Amino acid sequence: MNDRFPVLSKISRVTKTVGWILIGVGCVAAFVGFVGAMSGIKGQEVQGMFGMTDHRGGMSQTTGGIVLFGGGFGAIAGLMLVIFAEVVGVLFAIEGNTREGSKFFGGAPGGRLPDGDDSGER
Repeated sequence: MNDRFPVLSKISRVTKTVGWILIGVGCVAAFVGFVGAMSGIKGQEVQGMFGMTDHRGGMSQTTGGIVLFGGGFGAIAGLMLVIFAEVVGVLFAIEGNTREGSKFFGGAPGGRLPDGDDSGER
């Protein structure tokens, strides 16, 4: 956790957690949708009116496709959230390294080079 930006650190941590949950749920949903779409899972066969049979409680191929698409979309959205949280962590690392480098080179107030040369030429 970054002591200088505690709220952003917490938001990053929550975002990463939600992202991993979405990835897990999305992958499971995509797998269930894929299996349902490929096999046309049928539920219990029930004798309907006029001698017609009806399947209840199953998953049609269309429903399986929708679940597959939704699960894949959820997994991708979760991946984007995890990436966002990691980018925040990288920015914290860059800020910390910049601060340490500035202390090492003696500050550089006003944007001046550490040796006092403002010309920009070396």
